[in-house]
Amino acid sequence: MRIIRLSLASLLLVIATYLFTALLLALIPVNAPTPPAPDDIDIFVASNGVHTDIIIPMLSPQRDWHTTLPQLPNAPYISFGWGDREFYLTTPTWSELKFSTAFHALTGMNKSVLHVAAVQPPALSDHVRNIRIPPAQFAQLITTIDASFSRDIAGHIQPIPNAHYADNDVFYEVNGHYSVFNTCNEWARSALADSGVRMPLWSPFTWGIFRHLPPE
Repeated sequence: MRIIRLSLASLLLVIATYLFTALLLALIPVNAPTPPAPDDIDIFVASNGVHTDIIIPMLSPQRDWHTTLPQLPNAPYISFGWGDREFYLTTPTWSELKFSTAFHALTGMNKSVLHVAAVQPPALSDHVRNIRIPPAQFAQLITTIDASFSRDIAGHIQPIPNAHYADNDVFYEVNGHYSVFNTCNEWARSALADSGVRMPLWSPFTWGIFRHLPPE
């Protein structure tokens, strides 16, 4: 019984330390706000409260994503969400989440995927924010997203056959593993921060990202 109590106390300490660190680092910003300019490009950051997506134009001087990812239908915007492979492909709703799936995801046992969807411009809300960034920063964001894709020996991006939620989305093989330290939100935060967008130093949760974004 004493061993069990000590184990539970240790687990609670680890969880408390993790949450405190996440809160602390979410308060520390990186990158200064960029003064607006006429040639800035509209992008969006969207959340369902748990997961963060980056939404950018499908067509721009920097990239025609319909050419890069021909499996997708055409649309004004394209949404990118990185996450755990097992969770994405076997858990379409939260009610279907299994303990084993969550455990594998948090411990980094599974590979990850990119969920990419062709979408319309999203309506702004508490969970959808608009950012305008300079072309150079936008180009860097595209480079970062590109680097997430896993490619075959010929250099081709690899869609996952028959893996999708609807007619407008596709899952793709990517590099890296999801874990409690490298979450879907941390992927989005890192991509935006690398592109010069004001972001927290680290944020495994959505609220850390959204507290640094412009208000609705």
